[in-house]
Amino acid sequence: MLSVITVTYNSVTEIPEFISSLESQQVAWQLWLVDNASHDETPELLRSLSTANSQIRAVLNTTNVGLAAANNQPLADLHSRYTAIINPDVVLHAGALGKLASYLDDHANVVAVAPVNVDEDGTPHSSFHRGWGLRHLLVWRLLPGRLTKWLYSRVRRYDEQDVLFASGACILMRTADLRGIGGYDPQYFLTVEDVCDLCIRLRCGDSNKRVVVYPGARITHLKSRSAVAVPYVTLWYGAYGSIYHFNKHHGTAAGLAAFLIVALSTSLRAVAAAVRAPFDARYRTSLTNNCRVLVRLFTDNPVFQQNKQP
Repeated sequence: MLSVITVTYNSVTEIPEFISSLESQQVAWQLWLVDNASHDETPELLRSLSTANSQIRAVLNTTNVGLAAANNQPLADLHSRYTAIINPDVVLHAGALGKLASYLDDHANVVAVAPVNVDEDGTPHSSFHRGWGLRHLLVWRLLPGRLTKWLYSRVRRYDEQDVLFASGACILMRTADLRGIGGYDPQYFLTVEDVCDLCIRLRCGDSNKRVVVYPGARITHLKSRSAVAVPYVTLWYGAYGSIYHFNKHHGTAAGLAAFLIVALSTSLRAVAAAVRAPFDARYRTSLTNNCRVLVRLFTDNPVFQQNKQP
């Protein structure tokens, strides 16, 4: 039996295909659908799915508690050997979950295993990182997204390998390990570093413990619309999470360096949007959101907040 946790937000269009791919897996599973106060018909869909299928349970939050905290909500009620965290904008390829579970069965020192993520055309894409330092943050924050993706596609290989962390779109671990570290750090509201932090803590400082990308299992990771629906939230918590992460794992100096990188990239995006704003309403919205994030970086700096904690 596998437990699957899927956090939803305005995901009504993605859920049916995800559920269909889950039902085709040749393993027993129980699915927890945790909705973060969607504004579309997602809550109604989750209610109907849980009523129609005893394998599905719905948790309907009345406020958005963030991705990390929502992933933690079913933890106390999980009784399976393994738990998979899977996004709703994922389509599982045939046998993917069984292959991941078998990999953990065969490798006692592997604490988490993830599939290769592919685009809708079947092209593998950046879904894991062998390192995550300030230079990586600099590339991801300062270069345009398309250029970053192109660069990674030129140097990335997709064979079986140890990584620092893999995409949170689909990752499998032992339930006892996940519960043992208390799940995700809820300070990561919506950011790539939430699963990086999770994988670091799953290792518990033991260099013999591994996180692995296994190409024998694959998923198609669709382009989610949920983040697009809340651009300011996505921008702010992505910025906050990066700074928080470097301060937490590398100290105040690294946290401040991350703050400068994020502030610089936000400023550059605001300038670029300002140039185009008179001609396109989309850039006026982008300008407003980036300016809001820039101001908040100085008023709600996670370095100062975290270092004040006892």
